[in-house]
Amino acid sequence: MPLVVPNPINLFIGCLMLLCPIFLSAAEIDCPECESKGDIACSARCKDGKVLCPGKCLKIEVGTWSQRGPDGKRWQEVGGGRRISDGHLGQIYELPNGQSTLADCPICKRTTRVTCKKCQGKSRITCPACKGTKKIDAADYEKFKLDRLLAKGFKRYRITGTGEVWAKITAKLGTKCFVTLDGGKSIEVEEGDLKELVAEASDKKIETPATPSQP
Repeated sequence: MPLVVPNPINLFIGCLMLLCPIFLSAAEIDCPECESKGDIACSARCKDGKVLCPGKCLKIEVGTWSQRGPDGKRWQEVGGGRRISDGHLGQIYELPNGQSTLADCPICKRTTRVTCKKCQGKSRITCPACKGTKKIDAADYEKFKLDRLLAKGFKRYRITGTGEVWAKITAKLGTKCFVTLDGGKSIEVEEGDLKELVAEASDKKIETPATPSQP
């Protein structure tokens, strides 16, 4: 029986077909954004798939309300020496021609909340990083984090005595800058100790800086 020698080109292609999935999957990681669930909680404004009614009805979250009194009610000043209690939440208060009127809100039907359009009432949305696949390329995730920081107005700075950080200046008072770091912490920095760096390439890995000390 003659010995069959495989074609070198076919052998090479076969090896590539076997090895490529291994190399490609090596760059994929479990999505850190959603912890490999494929979805995340909706925005902080959304509670159980509901958000505040956009209408003009009275809402306990809007305006200044008193502490509960002996009658168990909370009150809000509505002008003209008038007050209204939280027993009218979900109603629209108006004062046309000096005559007060109350009407049920046609939008929320006195519930003060409506279905969240972002999550369609589900309280969770598809993960914006992995698009619901639960897996993401490591480089794509770094780019996702960078794009999110830039969208929130963060920039790369070098702070004397601290190093490079992602931050944004929220206010200035004289030579002092009030800075918010990407982790949420706020610090005060002298203007001369803060230097903005050239924008980083979008494919560069984002490093979490050490927590700086208060100047």
